[in-house]
Amino acid sequence: MNDLGRLINRKIGVTWGRWARTQNLSFPKSKPQNHRSCQGPNTTSTHLSAIFRPNTNLRSTNLTSEQTIFRANPNPRSTNLTPRKHHLQSKPYPPISPQNTPYSDKALTLGHHHPLQNIIVMRHGDRLDALKRSWKQTAQRPWDPPLTVAGTFNSLWSGGILRKEGFQIHRVLVSPFLRCIQTASVVIAALCASEEGLHVFMTKLGALEIHPSEFMERLAEFTSKNVVFDPTKINVSIEYGLCEALCGLSIKPEVIPKDGNWFADVSELETLLPQGIVDRFVECVYPKLPQWEEKQKVWCRRLKSVIRSLADKFPNENLLLITHAAMAAFSKKPVIVDKVAYCSHACLQRSATSPSDLEAPNKEISGCYLLH
Repeated sequence: MNDLGRLINRKIGVTWGRWARTQNLSFPKSKPQNHRSCQGPNTTSTHLSAIFRPNTNLRSTNLTSEQTIFRANPNPRSTNLTPRKHHLQSKPYPPISPQNTPYSDKALTLGHHHPLQNIIVMRHGDRLDALKRSWKQTAQRPWDPPLTVAGTFNSLWSGGILRKEGFQIHRVLVSPFLRCIQTASVVIAALCASEEGLHVFMTKLGALEIHPSEFMERLAEFTSKNVVFDPTKINVSIEYGLCEALCGLSIKPEVIPKDGNWFADVSELETLLPQGIVDRFVECVYPKLPQWEEKQKVWCRRLKSVIRSLADKFPNENLLLITHAAMAAFSKKPVIVDKVAYCSHACLQRSATSPSDLEAPNKEISGCYLLH
């Protein structure tokens, strides 16, 4: 195992440490054999610390492609806003047992009778072009980057976080961008996994039994053995209205498709989602993509309109919307959109019996920088 692998394993160990200790798991206390200590602002250790702390201010210093692939966004767009900021951390991963998971049989009986309609608005995971700048130069679709390995890991983590929200998610609606589709697939796998299977997989991560280089392969194996996609419990579909703001602030003009063909047909995009639960009969609230050079204010109004329309369209269902930095539009306080962390989410609520405007309690916004 090379030094990079050891350091990534250590970071995973730190991340899962608290959860592992709550489960009375044996956790390695000593350093791996022949481990080399890395200290200083320009070391690999410093850069890898960004895996679970997206949008840091670290800058690249001669990183190799292997190192870059595991980094979080090193250069978030700067802003002129200088007020004091407060970073709301994500909730720790919950222990999984039949007694406390919302996906136990008892919780499932609540189903549509829950007094509140809940809408989770989540940002996608870590995107490859933000970590590996040279990716766009050779990519066939440079405007539509996939997730990194760290982004996939964070998506799985986020799916576990959503299991303890206290309600069942009935429907997932996804932006047509690839990073959102991939995020949705992993989050849904975590939501639909068996309690025992997910517990074992997380235990192995906590005990450092899975190296990051093996993570994607082991995740596929875990999904095939422990995940059952039941269309009577959860459905997923594409929603054009949840897409990124199509303007130069979000997408570099030099990488946009010259023929105007941003995505494949919806039917082709649906093949990338978990099969068996794709709802192909649902029509998009927003029937087509916005025009290029969409202004940010127009994007914000579009998101609000689409999210409210989706809530009205499925009034008896709890929704998970995988999109971009959309949760910023619903904050009661101003939010620096550039600093909305990957896989962060906001929980919007309203009465299911007498629908009203959606509300976003500030305490429920995870991973945003709020201005005071």
